[in-house]
Amino acid sequence: MKKAIKKIFIVIMCLSVAAVGFGCKGKDETKEFDRAALEEDVLENVKFSIELEPLNPVVFSIYYEIPEGVDSSIYQGGGASPDVFATFNASDEDGVKATVKMLEERVHSLKTDYTDYDAAELKKIDNAIIKTYETYIIYCITDDYENANKIIDGYIS
Repeated sequence: MKKAIKKIFIVIMCLSVAAVGFGCKGKDETKEFDRAALEEDVLENVKFSIELEPLNPVVFSIYYEIPEGVDSSIYQGGGASPDVFATFNASDEDGVKATVKMLEERVHSLKTDYTDYDAAELKKIDNAIIKTYETYIIYCITDDYENANKIIDGYIS
């Protein structure tokens, strides 16, 4: 009888330890997004066909109609290349949706523009990256899109 009680006690203890372990594992494991580190990593390790520079705020309104309440950081080369890297932080889900829509429209516009201007650039435009993570939006156009995707996914996956 004592052996049976010991076995039951051991089983109960094991189950209790397992339950505590599983309960703790399910706690908030949200990955902290480091926007500045992502920007630095992409700008240093992704190949762009032209050197990207921070886009002057005055020029923002020419290329991008950024929704109100959305913080942006845009790096772009000259007009001869569609290469771009940008991150955005919206204040809410509506801002995320509006920013994604704006970027999709920008990609469509680039396809139209480059069809007549430089069709060789269309492949990179066709592989434009638009990804979201919580309230962040990441946008990138480059020939090195596979590497860019890999780096970006390392921050948001």
